[in-house]
Order: sequence, then structure tokens, then C-alpha cells
Amino acid sequence: MKKLGIIIAVFIVILIVLGVFAFVLSNMNKGIVNQAPNPFASTTSGNISPSQTPLPLTLTDGSSLSVPDFTKQNQPSVAGPDTGYQAAGSSAGDYQILYFPQGSYFLISLLNEPIGATRLAAQGALESKLGLTDAQMCKLNIEVRTTIAVNDTFGGKNLGISFCPGATKLP
Repeated sequence: MKKLGIIIAVFIVILIVLGVFAFVLSNMNKGIVNQAPNPFASTTSGNISPSQTPLPLTLTDGSSLSVPDFTKQNQPSVAGPDTGYQAAGSSAGDYQILYFPQGSYFLISLLNEPIGATRLAAQGALESKLGLTDAQMCKLNIEVRTTIAVNDTFGGKNLGISFCPGATKLP
């Protein structure tokens, strides 16, 4: 009879432990679901459809946004975090736009004259690719450059995005 009492007592203790475990687990899940949003987290994003993988970008004001991840498809064989991922254009075209994950940095290289029209085409291609507004584009960590071989007046200078504050006016 004592053995039966001990077995029943052990069974009751196990049920109590399982009940407490289930209760704690249930409350943990509720805490995660009902957690207040982080006021410092950005909810801004480009145009990302549910089927696209997001690529998080850190902006110059410290906020962040997500854009469609272009780094996983149609990349040259040399593309990578150190050499850059091609966002638009190509080294054989009028412009090339590279993205470097370290610092969420974009480099727009203007490769042909007229550099004013080339810059407009390049920034339009990037804006369309990322699905961003003009205001969001101005917050990207981005440089727009050309070489002195292409244009000896503007070569080596950061020309900026044409519609952003501080951009160089081009002919």
C-alpha cells in the first residue's frame, strides 16, 4: 500500500511540474506577442513584396529600412562583401552602382559623358531598384563619383544625388 501511495505522490508531483512548465511557457509566448514595440526601431521600408527577401540598410541618420535584397541574384562572379554587390548598371555601361554591406554604403560610378544625364539615369535606376522615395534616397550612405579620365572638372569629387542637399550641380 505504501508503494502505491508513493507512486501516486510521484505522479501528482510530475503533473504539477508539467502544469507549471506549461503555464510558464504560455506566459512567455504571450509576453513576446504582446510586447510593446521598440520606439527606436524603424518601421520604414522600401517596396518589398511578401515573396522578396528584405535587405536591411542603415541610414545616415541612424534609422534603418529594408529594401528588396538584390545581392542574391544576377551578380557578377567577383561580387561580394569586399568587392561590392552590383545594384544597377555595369562596368561596361554608362554607370555602375555597387553596394557594400559594411556601412550600408553605395558607390555610383559615372563612367561616361554627359555626366549630368548619366547621374540622373543612375540615381533613377537605384531609386527604382530599392523602391525608395527621394527623401529616403537622401538618407542613404552614398557617393556619386567619376574619374578625371571621364571628366577632368568633376573627377574624384563626391557629386551627390542631384535632388539631395549639397549635391553638385552638373551640366
